[in-house]
Amino acid sequence: MPPRRRTRAFVGVVFAVCALWGSTLLWRRSEAVEEKRTVVLTAYETQGLRPAWLRQIVEQYASDDYADLIDAILLVWNAPEEEPPSDLPAKVQVIRAAANSLNNRWLLTPEYAQPGPVIVLDNDLLLSKSGIRCLQAVQRDHPDRLIGPYVRRREDAIYVLDELMSRSSPYNFVLPRALIGHTELLDLYRNPELAQLHAYVDEQEAHCDDLLLNLAVSNTTGVAPLRVALPPSSVRDFATYCSPLDRAQSAGLADQTDRWKYRTECLQHLLSQAGFSTESSPEDEDVALCSQDGESYDLVSEVGLPRWRSMSTARAIDLCPELVPERDLAAESRLGLGRELVEYCPELDPGTTEWIDALIDKPLCGDGGAIQDPHLLASAKHQCGAWCMWDLRVRGKTGWRLTGSCFERFEGGHPECDKWFYQRPHMHL
Repeated sequence: MPPRRRTRAFVGVVFAVCALWGSTLLWRRSEAVEEKRTVVLTAYETQGLRPAWLRQIVEQYASDDYADLIDAILLVWNAPEEEPPSDLPAKVQVIRAAANSLNNRWLLTPEYAQPGPVIVLDNDLLLSKSGIRCLQAVQRDHPDRLIGPYVRRREDAIYVLDELMSRSSPYNFVLPRALIGHTELLDLYRNPELAQLHAYVDEQEAHCDDLLLNLAVSNTTGVAPLRVALPPSSVRDFATYCSPLDRAQSAGLADQTDRWKYRTECLQHLLSQAGFSTESSPEDEDVALCSQDGESYDLVSEVGLPRWRSMSTARAIDLCPELVPERDLAAESRLGLGRELVEYCPELDPGTTEWIDALIDKPLCGDGGAIQDPHLLASAKHQCGAWCMWDLRVRGKTGWRLTGSCFERFEGGHPECDKWFYQRPHMHL
């Protein structure tokens, strides 16, 4: 399918979209009302690596270099017993929360954000100007959708833990690691009818305010969110490349052993509530593919893994050189199969390096066991770092496990692997 071209053609600031939430909801853009572009960040950490990352990020967004893209910066400070960072740029407005809650970024900020597009970002990720420029361009053309590069999907009421980069796939949710939406959309989260679900978000362990936001918006607009492939080298990702080198100083909310279970539990609870159903969570497959400068984008049906990886080219040596061990974890020295594996599974920590080395060097168990078995490798690319790997050619609990000296083939499950079956990618090779 040829791409459908979308450019930053001038869009008059008049826009209206009608949708339903019991009554008609109207988004209006008027030439008489100048819309403001706001960035929202949330933080509570006072120790470890994250405070330094936060300061670097807000100083960049508040700099003159970003002034043509960002009008206001809101920092939701979720540590009521602690003082927020001092000497922040004047452009940063701190919103002090009475309690530590993920709800705060949606419930508190509408009182401070002026009408217009709002970019909600994690405090461990920095977007370049080209990345922000493209998000804003896509949002202008799709003001009735949540938009962002990081997405997830569901299968019925089962949450799927898959970044959906190694293959094209439908998606249902956009994550607020980097998300843009109009204030009118984000304000749907504050609907009084959702008060009990706000309390549930605080009590349940999935940190699933994002699922509730996606449901509230799509239930109203009837359309799915829209995924964006940001420009190459537009993301500086401290969480992905620095956190694995010092978890004790930088662990985030998503570092959960049972995250799939908690997210599925939350999704099923939300979908069971009055007013919500699987129809409240439509899917899409299109991707807005940004140009290098972020000035334009193509709406395409498929984006390859190398292009997804290209969004974030800064590595630990660039972001946190003080954490990088003497052995450089970058993949420049890899050749052949090693380089191919690294394309799918970047070497972020010594564990990933050990895993790639095993796939290259260790044979299948048994007499005459093959080294670099193509069937094992084809499945391994989609299960980065897993020592129990499921055979994605077949359904069910069939796969391989590393015994130490070789990869053991098993069928019908394995007592050491069955507990990880929920992590099997939902795909068939």
